[in-house]
Amino acid sequence: GYVNNTYTGTTHQNVTITASLSGVNETASLIITPANLDSINVVPSNASQNVGKNIEYQAYGVFDDGGSSELTDVVLWVSSNTAVAKVSNASESSGVAQTLAEGSTTISASLGGFTGNSALTVSDTDPESIADEGFGLLGYYHDGRNFDTLVGQRIDAQINYDWDRGLAPLGVGDQFSIRWEGQIKPL
Repeated sequence: GYVNNTYTGTTHQNVTITASLSGVNETASLIITPANLDSINVVPSNASQNVGKNIEYQAYGVFDDGGSSELTDVVLWVSSNTAVAKVSNASESSGVAQTLAEGSTTISASLGGFTGNSALTVSDTDPESIADEGFGLLGYYHDGRNFDTLVGQRIDAQINYDWDRGLAPLGVGDQFSIRWEGQIKPL
């Protein structure tokens, strides 16, 4: 049998699994360990925008298991110079910065002691430009070696894993396949 981990909490969880067949019961203990946040990346990392325009920012958490997840709606957004740009923390517009005057500011996203930053230059004469970059490839995790059943998806910051038996993410077990999609821009 396979265990599909759907737990998304932040504490360790002890789970007892019981298998029964013909009156014989066996139990096993499973400890679910959540990934720890390592850093926050803000996209775009550098941007230029005209006065009076909005720019949408996204925040991605990078975790110690190599995965990443969008945190735009849960981080605290701050502009270092609110005369140049204000950034929203409202649920319907989280991460949207409104440019107010020429100048420079740093847009920051913070959560749990981690902060990611983006430099923003606001001008009346510069053309609008936003750096096109991200923080990983979108991984589709399947149960089975032939992409049998989609279990979940996540953004992987780097594709360099050595999962020991039973430690693959998203509860895919030991027989799994992953398809990553995205674009890579070389330095």
